Amino acid sequence: MIKRSRSTTLGGSSRSVGAAGYVVFLIAICFFSGVFGKVSGPMRFLDFNNLLGEFGKITQDAMPGFQGQGGTGVRAGFLHGLSIAPSVCFSIAVISLVDRLGGLAAAERMLSPIMRIIMGVPGNSTLAIIASWQSSDTGAALTRDLYEKGQINDDERDILVAYQFSAGATLGLYFAHAAILFPFLTKPVGLALLVQMVVKVLGGNLMRAYAIWDARRGKSAAKVPEGGKRLV
Repeated sequence: MIKRSRSTTLGGSSRSVGAAGYVVFLIAICFFSGVFGKVSGPMRFLDFNNLLGEFGKITQDAMPGFQGQGGTGVRAGFLHGLSIAPSVCFSIAVISLVDRLGGLAAAERMLSPIMRIIMGVPGNSTLAIIASWQSSDTGAALTRDLYEKGQINDDERDILVAYQFSAGATLGLYFAHAAILFPFLTKPVGLALLVQMVVKVLGGNLMRAYAIWDARRGKSAAKVPEGGKRLV
């Protein structure tokens, strides 16, 4: 059964939101969405992945990173966890800054009506959704950060997890690894991407439907006394 004891009060929603908060939120959307990922010059540092950078190569012909090849067991798992630590820590730091500057409060006020209809989540979860398009680790870290700060409740967390679970890092993996299949597609490249996005929203709403059903089942069970007869 899904717990619902967590408060949904957003720390920034109780304070006034100025124009600066909306500007910060829009910059954060661009930062996590990859809009500036391919640009040159100083503007390229407005992209999360560009600013995060890459690991260097141990040898000239090696892949970037320090994990090596053929690793197994706990040691391989430890190195993998260590390799994603920079993206997790950096994303949490950025989202904390956005929250301090009023960006999440602006997102809550501006997008909550839309996001409640689409997936039943508050507007402040938008950055976690957008970030998950580029990196599954970043989306997961932002979702956890929102939950631990009490800005989303258990149901909203589960909806976001279900959304991100389908086709994680959608844009990053699609254009980086699936590009080799583009010449063989008989339909537009954008159509295949649209199908993935629709499936992600469908997955989130399936979890949303389950949460609603589970809540109603819990209320119904609470009305049944020990004798087994339902109270009127």
